[in-house]
Amino acid sequence: ASSVHAPGRRARRLVEEAHYRAQRGNYFYEEVTALRSLAYSGQEQDDLDLQLDVAQRARAAAIRYELSFLEVEATAVYADALMRRGRWDAAEDLVSDNIGSHANADVHMTRVLGLVRLRRGRTGGRENLHRAWALAVESREIDYLLHVATALAEASWLQGGIDKEQADEFRELVDRGVRHEF
Repeated sequence: ASSVHAPGRRARRLVEEAHYRAQRGNYFYEEVTALRSLAYSGQEQDDLDLQLDVAQRARAAAIRYELSFLEVEATAVYADALMRRGRWDAAEDLVSDNIGSHANADVHMTRVLGLVRLRRGRTGGRENLHRAWALAVESREIDYLLHVATALAEASWLQGGIDKEQADEFRELVDRGVRHEF
């Protein structure tokens, strides 16, 4: 992606190098972790082609090496990419089949499920997003919190408004993310 800033390009090259070395050295966990990191970078940098491709490769490698928890995390990133591509049926099917498999991935899967249902006007979307928020708050992970806050802001926009308390909470969260250079 040409819009990726220089530190992002350098970081991506380092992760690609780590993947190459892990693959050559038969370090299976590290290989899948590097692929998963590259898929997340595609998500963060709005490079859907990279996200889709690398998430699929991470899932395949995790299956091949029997690293089920990494498979589920890669599946969550892949489901997000499908949703962002407008392939809502595939995204919803994927998360429905995998939700509950791993706590870390459940934050993302519940968020994806909530957004797909909300965008389609189906019931349960807002409830899924509130569940994703509860999981994100419990995790105390800034990346989970920011992704779910963004989804809840979209939900509020689609459904006609956000309350002041929630807006203030999200503003503080974004400020915290900026302070930590997220």
